[in-house]
Amino acid sequence: MENIENAPEEVVETPIEEVVEGAPVEETVEGGEPAEPEAYAPNYGFKVKDQEMEFDDWAKPLVTNKEVEAKLRETFEKAHGIEEIKTQRQTLRDEVKDHKEWRSTMEGSLNQMSTYLKNKDFGSFMKAMGIPEELVVGHVLNQLKYEQMSPEQRQEFDYHRTNQERLSTLEVQNQTLVSEQQRFVQEQQTFELENALSQPDVQQIAQAYDARQGQVGAFKKAVVERGIYHEYVSSTTISVQQAVGEVVGMIGQVQAPGMPAGTPPQAGQQVVQQNKPVIPNFAGQSGNSPVKKQVRSIEDIRQLQQELASREA
Repeated sequence: MENIENAPEEVVETPIEEVVEGAPVEETVEGGEPAEPEAYAPNYGFKVKDQEMEFDDWAKPLVTNKEVEAKLRETFEKAHGIEEIKTQRQTLRDEVKDHKEWRSTMEGSLNQMSTYLKNKDFGSFMKAMGIPEELVVGHVLNQLKYEQMSPEQRQEFDYHRTNQERLSTLEVQNQTLVSEQQRFVQEQQTFELENALSQPDVQQIAQAYDARQGQVGAFKKAVVERGIYHEYVSSTTISVQQAVGEVVGMIGQVQAPGMPAGTPPQAGQQVVQQNKPVIPNFAGQSGNSPVKKQVRSIEDIRQLQQELASREA
């Protein structure tokens, strides 16, 4: 009995869980319960050539996590990118085909004209070129007269003919220069218009006007029509800033009877307004004129916007 009582008590060690570095640890909330993972919200959108698109309906149920979503997005982007390349390639093939047909037609016509000249068949040549016989006869007569001229007369004739050729060349060059200048002016006006419409104050007014008209770009169209109106009525070219200012000013004015609110008059139309009575200023102070001042700058637009906002308030 003594040996049993004096025997050392056996200690049972409780195993300690080994913590592995990098192993995920469940987060717990207050109370010891594990936190619920965030709900996954799938994104079906992808972009190809700056165009927003979505997954096909059959693929949407397959998106269960971010990894599958990324793989499907890559697949759709490649697929639609290939379709875009196919379309461009087919367009290029059609253009090349049309060019080949045109080139074949031109080569056939040139070969036919060369055959006429080789056989000295000038009648068929002139007919194919669409040259009237009267012009041919007149040219032959002038050539005969040239042969009968004295050396001094030939020299004077050659001088005038050379000047005529130079004038013709300059006329062609001038037409080309005018076309390029018109294209440059058009591009510059387009840039100035987009820049003016991008101003925050103008953009806010334009968006409100488009909403009232129920048409996107209605304000921009009104500005362009205002510039055309000045071109045809007064034969003057106004700046884009002035056109924007005039349209903004007309939006704040009283419209003609039967005209929707906020609609500027089109080219050739006039705004019918009723003359408001002016109260005489017996005190000698300067009164406000009923005629609104013309809007010509961004600062005027800001002031007009503040006035309109105060009236609505």
